[in-house]
Amino acid sequence: MQQQGISYDFNLTEDSQNIRKTELYNFMNNTMTDAGKPLGKAEKAFVLPGDPADFRSITWDPGRSRFLVGTASEGKILAVAEDGSSEVLLAANEENGLWSI
Repeated sequence: MQQQGISYDFNLTEDSQNIRKTELYNFMNNTMTDAGKPLGKAEKAFVLPGDPADFRSITWDPGRSRFLVGTASEGKILAVAEDGSSEVLLAANEENGLWSI
């Protein structure tokens, strides 16, 4: 779970009381709480309009020198410039037979 960015302190629940003094519990809880700590500095690269939860995947395309962003609700792949402007590279539709991206 921590590899997916999930962080939780199991000490916050009474359900973990009976296993808290075990080596495995300490390892798991430390791993999960460490997952919530920052790994470094971040800067805002761009801002996209709409619901942030709709943008499900992002990668850098060195050939285009653009970020590629996948949307969940519209089924699109966007190429995003530094200023946040974007163009649709691919959209799921009846013509191309894609149901989603």
